[in-house]
Amino acid sequence: MKKRLMELISEVQYLGGLEEKVADILLANGVLVPPVKIGQTVYRIYWDYKIDVCKVSALTQKSDKSWKMRITSGINRSVFEVTPSEIGKIIFLTKWEAEKALAERSGE
Repeated sequence: MKKRLMELISEVQYLGGLEEKVADILLANGVLVPPVKIGQTVYRIYWDYKIDVCKVSALTQKSDKSWKMRITSGINRSVFEVTPSEIGKIIFLTKWEAEKALAERSGE
């Protein structure tokens, strides 16, 4: 979460290396940083080893401050929920990451 916040801060303006300090201050004061945005395209490896282009349709923060993401499949329009811990395992933020994982799983 801190890394993502630092990325967002550095996109806004150049802070001369103070991004980490600013991120710490914001997090200490209750700023919430979701792992993805609603409407963002994400990718998953479908059961038949196809890459499913999906959309983030909802985000929920639970009382323990963990996140749940509702994802809508591009293949069959089903909706399923995942947690941020599944990013890089089931859900991928870029098509390149999904293709790389697919190649590793298929033994290429």
